Amino acid sequence: AAGPPTPDDGLSIDVETSSTSLRPVAALPPINDADLTVHVTGRTATVHLGRGVVTVAPGRSLNIADGVFSVPDTHPKAAPAEADFRIDGSVPAAAILLSNKLLERNVGIKLDPDTSRGTVAANVKLNLPIGRTVPKNAVRYSVKAVLSSFGADKTLMGEKLEASSLKVAASSGGGYQIKGNVKINGLPA
Repeated sequence: AAGPPTPDDGLSIDVETSSTSLRPVAALPPINDADLTVHVTGRTATVHLGRGVVTVAPGRSLNIADGVFSVPDTHPKAAPAEADFRIDGSVPAAAILLSNKLLERNVGIKLDPDTSRGTVAANVKLNLPIGRTVPKNAVRYSVKAVLSSFGADKTLMGEKLEASSLKVAASSGGGYQIKGNVKINGLPA
């Protein structure tokens, strides 16, 4: 542990799995039925996720695909890592996931899964250090999502909100922004 890092050509591991279950973050639901390819060298690690399913509640799930988790240099303490993935499914399932205690403090709007509807497709990028002690504010994220056929009751000032398409952008440094033509309690806005 105190010696020099393993050179890249000093180690090579390749693993391919299917129907795998994994829990990348202890406080979040696991990814099930995942197809993974892992490549590790002396100082790098890369995991490719072809597809998987995140069950957030009985009968409610999100699809996750095209994921890449990479650690370009595993030697430093709190090694820098990146994760990119696509997640899609129903708005009620996304609302359940976003109400998780780990995520809810960063989400500006609460959606009731029982009174919301529509679909969501999002691209997520994360930058995070990997280590035993990582400060809570060390994770940086960026999310670009499209909500289609969206509807939610009692969302904005207690009124019903509807939109055929909304674009959502959120980041750890810039808050969030929602763009699109909506109806608030049936009136265009």
